[in-house]
Amino acid sequence: MLKGALKGSKSVFNPRKILVVTQFSIAILLIICTVIIKQQTEYAQNRDTGFDANNVLYLSMNAEMTAHYQVIKQELLDKGVATSVTKSLGPISRISSDGWGFSWDGSTEKDKRLDFIWMSSDADFVTTMGVKMANGRDIDIYNFPTDSTAIVLNETAVKTMGLKNPIGAIIRNGSDQWHVVGVVKDFIMGSPYEPIDPLMIQGPASWFNYINIRLNPKNSVIENLSKA
Repeated sequence: MLKGALKGSKSVFNPRKILVVTQFSIAILLIICTVIIKQQTEYAQNRDTGFDANNVLYLSMNAEMTAHYQVIKQELLDKGVATSVTKSLGPISRISSDGWGFSWDGSTEKDKRLDFIWMSSDADFVTTMGVKMANGRDIDIYNFPTDSTAIVLNETAVKTMGLKNPIGAIIRNGSDQWHVVGVVKDFIMGSPYEPIDPLMIQGPASWFNYINIRLNPKNSVIENLSKA
């Protein structure tokens, strides 16, 4: 009996059993990791970007395009190639610039360290990019000359700044000053895995780098490009 008991106690620490348990544990861990990765991938693929990328074309502006922007824009509209055109500091599909040091009524010194994504527009940003307004209106320097110092915020920026009545709010950065004319619904500019950053879309900046064109959906892409 004593001999049998000793053999039984040794079998509890059998290396073969430990190896089997370890293998099963690793297999379960790999399965869990696979499920999590699959869920994250599906989340990114199915997450609403918040803007309509269909039929939108953007081009980097050179010196000639910058000098003749209004002529190019009007020609694209007159030929029926585009339904709307706007220029911006960067494309909507990626983050091109950011800034800090902003202040507003009720802000603190700590708020000046908040980082905001920064874009710019002359007019028709909402229509061209296919984003949605949550409040107020889009920037339009042609019908509203004072929109040269206008700014549009996204919903995350409004929450971050704690603005209860954002329309008409004054935002400052050093000697520069802007007035809020609208709020757009949040849209994804960077990675779909990351949270949405607070965004400021400012009226005419010192420069524009891209022309954004919403192609006419009544024509095929080939037809639109051949007319351009």
